[in-house]
Amino acid sequence: MGDGDSRHPAGGFWYSHPHKGQCTDDMKIGDKNCTYKLHDITKAINASCMYEQIDKAVEASNTECFDKCEHPFNVTSECYLHCYSEATRQMSQQEMTKPWEDAFNGGCPEVKLPESPEWTSLMIEELLRAFNTHEDNP
Repeated sequence: MGDGDSRHPAGGFWYSHPHKGQCTDDMKIGDKNCTYKLHDITKAINASCMYEQIDKAVEASNTECFDKCEHPFNVTSECYLHCYSEATRQMSQQEMTKPWEDAFNGGCPEVKLPESPEWTSLMIEELLRAFNTHEDNP
């Protein structure tokens, strides 16, 4: 997480790198259009679990507004999006980062990564599948 200088209430930055930009083997950033090199991953969790943790925290922070929305929640409805936006504007940096930290500290099961060079593309495919599932299942 960042030091709070970000304009986003949670601070910090999120980077999503395209697989095609990954430097491989002995490549250096800038070689053959590679834009990043993965050095180490200390922990991986399922993205859909993390999204669920974050959504629950946001919903709990503004129950008065969310109670007016259709149940079960339709996360693409005007009501839900309005409440979500309102809630995140009112939440502190600590309230915004806590569900993320909780997810990585036991709130979500750890995902074991394959021990092969192909794990990166498998991980990206899994993250995209989880993201699309989250987006498609309001």
